[in-house]
Amino acid sequence: MAELKFDSGVKEYTVNGKNVVSFNPTDVHFARKVYRVFEQMDEKQGEYDSAAKNTDNVGAFFAVYERIDTEIRAMLDETLGEGVSDAVFGATSVMALSGGLPLWANLLLAIMDEMDESVSREIKLSDERLAKYTKKYQK
Repeated sequence: MAELKFDSGVKEYTVNGKNVVSFNPTDVHFARKVYRVFEQMDEKQGEYDSAAKNTDNVGAFFAVYERIDTEIRAMLDETLGEGVSDAVFGATSVMALSGGLPLWANLLLAIMDEMDESVSREIKLSDERLAKYTKKYQK
């Protein structure tokens, strides 16, 4: 049987040298999932921030912290693939801060940046490739 092969645009990314995540950075469906989960995680982060400010009970605070960490990890795994959050973050909380943002936000923002750069690059490549074929068939 004849077989067609084509570039699907799916790329593998190493995240801080710890894991491989695969996705097509120009896939609008994937982008929608990433932006949607970012908003959901931001709401969870707000819930955590509120608990941190409004409770004097350390045990209650840690219970909220652990629940939200678990929920955000599940959202990341659903979006990026099973086991990604454990492989990338290990035992560190996804709500730990670095660069002024929680780790989960740093990861998703890095993915969003990659999507933006990839779309720009692919549009340029597309224009060049289409121009080649347009020129060829206009003769």
